Amino acid sequence: RSLRRAVTAAQRPYPDRLTMERAVRSAVVVGGYPWTDLAPEAVGLAFGAFAAARGDFRTAVLTAVNMGRDADTTAA
Repeated sequence: RSLRRAVTAAQRPYPDRLTMERAVRSAVVVGGYPWTDLAPEAVGLAFGAFAAARGDFRTAVLTAVNMGRDADTTAA
């Protein structure tokens, strides 16, 4: 579900990259979610960044880092 929400959010039109990053993050991140299990969130954010970057590796990594949270995992 997280993956589907992230990709759907990433494929919508946005006025700029920051707005897109915030939308993808909002679609995936659950506030107050325990830090002991971030895999669903990290996978969703990683695929959301990749979808938003339309497959461009550099842009996908930078987008994943800029979304924050467990950024080193997400960008990897």
